[in-house]
Amino acid sequence: MAEPAAAKLRSARSRVRSIRFDAHRARAAGSKPSPPPAVKNVNLAPATDKLHELWTALDQLFGEHHFITILCAFFAVMMTISFYRLLRSISPGLVAFILGLIFSLLVLHWTFTRTEPAILTPVIDVIAPFFPSDPDYPQHREKPPAKPAPARPATHS
Repeated sequence: MAEPAAAKLRSARSRVRSIRFDAHRARAAGSKPSPPPAVKNVNLAPATDKLHELWTALDQLFGEHHFITILCAFFAVMMTISFYRLLRSISPGLVAFILGLIFSLLVLHWTFTRTEPAILTPVIDVIAPFFPSDPDYPQHREKPPAKPAPARPATHS
């Protein structure tokens, strides 16, 4: 009775072998694989339009220094996280001293440039006469000329 089961197993194995693809057997038969069909007259206009929009947005981002601001903000967040980890490991009194120092520098900056939040204006008005202030500049400043937008690429139809 063991022979019919073994015969079934052998026939199942031979069927599996015939189903498998053998790249070497195809080469040995002399048939070359056919290359994919050539694509002609591809319309790249939608892609170039999107690339132009992307380039214009990037040029504006770099031109107005927003990219540098975003990059600095990213590094500020990373530094804040690392400082938080550092501050967790040191004395709470030292942490309070460091935070007080940072806050005092912020208040000095606000008194110098008068860029404080509106809710803190009365407090800054009281302490501003005791600190130096930003020199008065003429009200009319010439703005630098804006960069022209880059030329759009020609589209081929």
